[in-house]
Amino acid sequence: MRNNDSELNIFISYCWKNKTYRETLIRILECANCNAVYDEGLILPGDELDEGIIKLLNQSDAVIVCLTKKSVKSKAVREELTRAHHQGLKIYSVVHRSVISAMPTFLKGKVYLDYETDDELISTLKRLVKNIRKDEKLLKASSKVHHLIQKQHVNADYLISRERFRKPEGKWSHK
Repeated sequence: MRNNDSELNIFISYCWKNKTYRETLIRILECANCNAVYDEGLILPGDELDEGIIKLLNQSDAVIVCLTKKSVKSKAVREELTRAHHQGLKIYSVVHRSVISAMPTFLKGKVYLDYETDDELISTLKRLVKNIRKDEKLLKASSKVHHLIQKQHVNADYLISRERFRKPEGKWSHK
């Protein structure tokens, strides 16, 4: 991931079976001077996948998800979207018309873009990214708040950790 603060960092939530959609979205984001954030290449073999996804989400300004028949069945996609939702990140949903009823509940009440064909998907993604660029100031501002909240979560985890007292019993649960 590039570290240019002036670029928007857009996390891509996708199913590996829809990798071609991800590649298309990366090209569209790059043409709009946005930084595509996704697992491949940023989470390395041997890294903890969940921790890697959380770090990537924490560094992102927004999320784009392309919901297809394959991705709505993906546990990883649902977990990424749930984390993004709970962290307060803006989620832009692009949904194949055949799976609108299978969208996660917390996304059903939000405006989404739908498509039927691959050509419609490409034009929809281009239109979406153009509109995201218009929302850039708002996304950056809410992202700063999001990052402050995440830092407080890290601090809270440390404060309730028995490890800071060097006790072998492990961590207290903060649930």
